[in-house]
Amino acid sequence: MVTSKVLNDRVQSTVYFSIKIFFNCRKFPMQKLLTILPVIFLLIVPELSSLEDNYYIEKIYEFPKNTLTTPMDMSCFDNNNCIMISTDYNGTGVVAEKTSDGGQTWQTIYADTLIYNEDTIYSPKYLARRCKYFSNGTLIIFLDMGKVLRSENFGESFEEFYIENYDYQSFEMIDINNAITVSAGMIYFPGSKSALIKSTDGCKSWQKFNIPDSISERWNFETIGIQEDKSLIIGCYVKYGLESDTTKRYYFHTDFEGSFWKSLSTEQSRKIENITLFDENEGIATGRIQYPKQFDDSALVLKTYNGGKDWEIKLKTGDRHENFGRLLIKNDSLFMVSGAGFGFYKSTDKGESWFFPKFEVDSGVVDKPWFFTIYEYFEDDTFYSMTSWPSQLLKGKKINTSVDLPSVKPKKLYPNPVTFGSTFTTDYEIERSGFLKVYISDVSGKVISPLYSGFSEAGSYSTALRLPDNISSGSYWLVLEQNGYLHVQMLNVVK
Repeated sequence: MVTSKVLNDRVQSTVYFSIKIFFNCRKFPMQKLLTILPVIFLLIVPELSSLEDNYYIEKIYEFPKNTLTTPMDMSCFDNNNCIMISTDYNGTGVVAEKTSDGGQTWQTIYADTLIYNEDTIYSPKYLARRCKYFSNGTLIIFLDMGKVLRSENFGESFEEFYIENYDYQSFEMIDINNAITVSAGMIYFPGSKSALIKSTDGCKSWQKFNIPDSISERWNFETIGIQEDKSLIIGCYVKYGLESDTTKRYYFHTDFEGSFWKSLSTEQSRKIENITLFDENEGIATGRIQYPKQFDDSALVLKTYNGGKDWEIKLKTGDRHENFGRLLIKNDSLFMVSGAGFGFYKSTDKGESWFFPKFEVDSGVVDKPWFFTIYEYFEDDTFYSMTSWPSQLLKGKKINTSVDLPSVKPKKLYPNPVTFGSTFTTDYEIERSGFLKVYISDVSGKVISPLYSGFSEAGSYSTALRLPDNISSGSYWLVLEQNGYLHVQMLNVVK
């Protein structure tokens, strides 16, 4: 019999988990080192749940019980037809599998057992990186070191293509034909060169991307983000030690033709990574606060209203050692972020506020999935995600919708930060009349100061609230609660 349990015990418990994975790494053949990847998670997440959002999660695939086997990527063209790729660092470098029945059964369609070795160092010659699956049967698997696998018959057979002097850094496909990738010039891979290149024939051939000389001479590129209008945001870092502001991270916004190059920059301490612009002014990003000599610290969602010049924190997870895996934007009313240590959050107001759904978990699923990353989310509210330790592929489904739906929509919070003992204003909209509570909580969910409690009619509000005199400096939640549904906004308090 299937048993289930709710994962919303995060508020009551703090979980410390440490994993050490040892594997041979071909990037360091000269030193013949074993790479140690410590992953330490602390889990303190406020309960931000909704009557509307309950998910049942079942395990549909468990990778071989080998700590060196790592799920790498997944792609679907509908919720039944998907491919996934993994790498076994101790043997098979690339394994590709596909399903046509929603993950119930899987068929191996490719396995690469080529081994790289130097003296006593053995590891796969190629590692899996990214994959794409299109409804016409086109399937692309992107490997490191410039190898590309392409199938046009749903994975029944593959052609191989190669990129010269290439070492994988990042890769994205705009559509079935147009792709862009970054090569890193690594000293461990002689011959590799830093380059930004693109394909217009489905990864069969590659050409240089149009980059102004003034930019090419100064920057190397590392990350690629595809925007809704098919434009690109490309992360970069300084080349050859040229002077730059070390407190900043740098990006360029351009199109697939490279016809314009707009510079963006963000604070290095927040390490913004995934930027999505809605228009020339408004945008959203994920990142994390970076402290010196720390691994991954508090995960953040930030928003800009002036084209990336300034960023406001809209979501901050409860403690250090948490990291957002990716940001999924389905439409203007559904945003999701997922990552290590906490599952995922949802937003229905373009990232202004966030809530944490409830999970009921199949008995075959690890109690608290680490490295929880959503790869696909469909219109019928099913999704696929991958976890690590153990490596599993999970399938989730929204299982009920309350008739008592939330109606509070926060709009703006200002000033922010605010000094303690002073007033601030929150703008919000109530679609349906009901009992409303407004209060301040700390990041663990503990109520610090009630601000309002009472029946509120439907309408738009701009309410001035006063902070208590004894509140300490730091980051808090401003919580608007109606019908058990919580919307939160980050409120920063300073002296």
